[in-house]
Parts: sequence; structure tokens; C-alpha cells
Amino acid sequence: MYYESSKYLKVLILERLGRAADAATVGFEGTAHELLQMLNDEPSRASLDLSKIDLSMTKFSGISLKDIDFTGANLNGVDFSDSVLVNVCFKNADLRGADFKGAHLTDVAMFGADLRDSYFKHLELVNCGFYRANFKGCLLSNIKTSNIDLSHALLQRAELNNVDFSYAVMKSANLTSAIITNSNFKAAKMGGAMLSRSDIKQSDFSSTDLVLAKMNDAEIEGVNFNAADLSNVDATYTDFKDSRFVNAILRKTNLVWASFLRVDMTKADLRGADTENSDLYNNKSVKFQE
Repeated sequence: MYYESSKYLKVLILERLGRAADAATVGFEGTAHELLQMLNDEPSRASLDLSKIDLSMTKFSGISLKDIDFTGANLNGVDFSDSVLVNVCFKNADLRGADFKGAHLTDVAMFGADLRDSYFKHLELVNCGFYRANFKGCLLSNIKTSNIDLSHALLQRAELNNVDFSYAVMKSANLTSAIITNSNFKAAKMGGAMLSRSDIKQSDFSSTDLVLAKMNDAEIEGVNFNAADLSNVDATYTDFKDSRFVNAILRKTNLVWASFLRVDMTKADLRGADTENSDLYNNKSVKFQE
């Protein structure tokens, strides 16, 4: 159940502006949704402080919001679908189960936000920060991004489908047991990332920095690692199928018990790699430089 016309919500917002509580019914007759839209359209309005406010289960779909601080707010289950959010801060906010389907986010900060079980589908993210944000169990689908930071983000068991994280900063991001399909991580900075037990299919990691990443016990199929840096990566017990490592760097990479089927290692740098008990050099389907 969503609350879009609650007098209680209007009172909360108006009180934050220093206005009389009864103005919620006397001076403004619309919904809380319409109130925020009206405030957003005021050209002289400064940044609106809604930090630590409780707006859980509120419907704000299709709204345009700018310069709002939701730091530490309870936004559990809020519907932001098809909204345009610009310069909005969700630092440490509770956004569990929030719906961002079809939204456009620009200059949005979600540092430390709890986004578990939220919906990120068919949206665009520009200049957004998700440092230490919690995406555990989330579905991220059909997302376009530009200049985003997911460093130390928690993405365990998340499902990523047709996501464009190319050139993203994802240092030490945790994607343990994540399911990744048809996604683009080209030239992303993923040093120290955790991809253990992940299932990665038909995705692009070309020119990606994966130095010191954990990729053990993973299932990897149809992935492009061309020119990627996988130095010191732990890929023990990982299955690689129909993947390409042309000009990739795998110096001191741990490939113990890893398996390779129809993998292209042309001009790959394997100096110092540990291939004990792997089938890298005795599998005829593996291609090396002729």
C-alpha cells in the first residue's frame, strides 16, 4: 500500500520547511507527491533537508526532484519509478524494496544506502556514487551508466542483466554469488573485487583492471577478457568456457584446478601463473599464439 495523499506526510514535509503544520490542509490541498513537486519547482528554494524523515511506502513515481537531502531517511518501499532525480543525497538511507524502474538519476549520492531487494530496471545513472551501498539480492537490469562509483559496494547474490558498468569504479566491490549476464564491464576499475562463486555469461570485461580480484569457484562462459589485467587473481576451481584472453595479463594468477574449454589465450601473459592440476596446457580446445 502506497501513501501518496496522506496529510501526515504533508505535515512532515511542511514542518521541515518551518511552515505551520495546519498549512498542510489550509494552504495546500494536493498530495504529498504534488507538494514535493511544487517545492521542487520553486526557483528560489534552497536545498530541501528531509534527512532522517520517515517517508516509507510513499509513492513518488513520475516526479522530478532536485537538491534534496534524504540522508538517513526511512524510504523503505518508496516508489521512485519513472522519476527524474538530480543532486539528491540518499547517504545511509533505508531504501529496501524501493522501486527505481525507469528513473533517471544524475549527481545522486547513495553512500552506505541500504538498497536490499530494491528494483533497478530500465534506468540511467550519471555521476552517481554508491560507495559501500548494499545491493544484496537486488535485480539490476537494462541499466545505462556514466561515471559511477561502486567501490566497496555489496552486490552478493545480485542479478545483473544487460547492465553497462563500463569505465565504472568498482574497487573491492563484492559480487560473491552474483549472476551476471549480457553485461558490460569494459575498462572498469575492479581491483580487489570479489567474484567468488559468481555465474558470468556473455559479458565484456575487456581492458578491465581485475588485479587481486577473487574469482574462485566461478562459472564463466562466453566472456571477453581481452587486454584485461588479471594479475594475482585467485581463479582456483573456476570453469572457463568459450572465453577470450587475447593480450590479457595473468601474471602470478592462481589457476589451480581451473578448467578451460574453447578458450583463446593468444598472446596472453601467463608469467608466474600457477596452473597446477588445471587443463590449460593439455586441453586441445585452448588456443595459444601460433
